[in-house]
Amino acid sequence: MKGQYMPSKKFDQRLKRVQLLAAIRLEKRIKFAYAHGYLTDYLLRIGLSPELSSELDEANFKLTRLIVAAQAVLQDKISRARQKGYLKDYLKKINMLDLLMHHKHIRTT
Repeated sequence: MKGQYMPSKKFDQRLKRVQLLAAIRLEKRIKFAYAHGYLTDYLLRIGLSPELSSELDEANFKLTRLIVAAQAVLQDKISRARQKGYLKDYLKKINMLDLLMHHKHIRTT
């Protein structure tokens, strides 16, 4: 496959890690927002509300179903943002840009 663009497996692994960490962080934020009474405002602000309209109607009874659906939508949006080239902007919008940064790299010079 000489001359063809091959996606970096290393970055794909990083992307999966970013998706996992974003899903965990989203779960914590949803629970916090639900406990403080601004769940719909939070989901609207990060752009997940339109895809979760049916789950939002039942959020009082099925919070775990809402969390799982929100995590799936978020992972899909992260993948789409990566494919279309605006991953950094999307993570910045949802206040999770720090997940993309390298924390293990230490400059020695």
